[in-house]
Amino acid sequence: MGLTVEHLCISIQGHAILKNVSHRFTEGARTSIIGPNGAGKSTLLRALAGIQPTSSGRVLLNGKDIHGMTRKHLSRSIAILPQGAEAPQATTVEQLVGFGRFPYHSLFGKNDAKKDREVVEWALAIAHVEALRKREVHSLSGGERQRAFLAMVLAQQPKILLLDEPTTYLDIAHQLEVMNIIREVNNKYGITVIMVLHDMNHALQFSDEIVIIKDCGIFASGAPKVIMTEKTIAEVFGVQVDTFVNRTGKMVLSPLRLVDEAGKGR
Repeated sequence: MGLTVEHLCISIQGHAILKNVSHRFTEGARTSIIGPNGAGKSTLLRALAGIQPTSSGRVLLNGKDIHGMTRKHLSRSIAILPQGAEAPQATTVEQLVGFGRFPYHSLFGKNDAKKDREVVEWALAIAHVEALRKREVHSLSGGERQRAFLAMVLAQQPKILLLDEPTTYLDIAHQLEVMNIIREVNNKYGITVIMVLHDMNHALQFSDEIVIIKDCGIFASGAPKVIMTEKTIAEVFGVQVDTFVNRTGKMVLSPLRLVDEAGKGR
């Protein structure tokens, strides 16, 4: 299921966030969106989900403008997990994951309760929260809570999964656990993943493609090893890095120093 942006422009309170952004996201791939703070990464992700008002341009799902689709119809294809997701008080993990079935429910039609149960069980299992099903969401640790919300959006059975900083505030073990789940749902179930990441090494390790946002537009996009050069990192983030290859064959960045305006390390 293809997702494309064409000449997308977004302004918030008169301030341009994105200007004339065009990109076709590769179907079935894991794409990471990276860039400096305030570059418009989360804004772009919300636009892809149809929840961010746009000034001009289009977001196309299989060639059709998403703004011509109903929210329920769109939610059967695209799911988004924003930063800082919250659940109502006293909501259990199982109930939370069940919320993900909302796009398939009809107020007047007959709902498929058996199908709902099967999908909820699948989502609980794939996100490793089966044992937490009766726990209230507010009682969970950060890593447990993030996996519970991940299970909820997976219960939508989306073709495209949008994730905004899925590992924020998690320790290194829980970060790896969440990223491994994301890789599994992509590899095993063919779900297209588009995620905003701050950790460039996560982007290198878990992405098929990277899109770099800078100065209200796309600075570069492509395969991680091709575009994540020392020169690019210095220009985009103002940081001088060393690069090396780890034992799995993935490139890793090691920050050394800030780069001054003359392009020299300091």
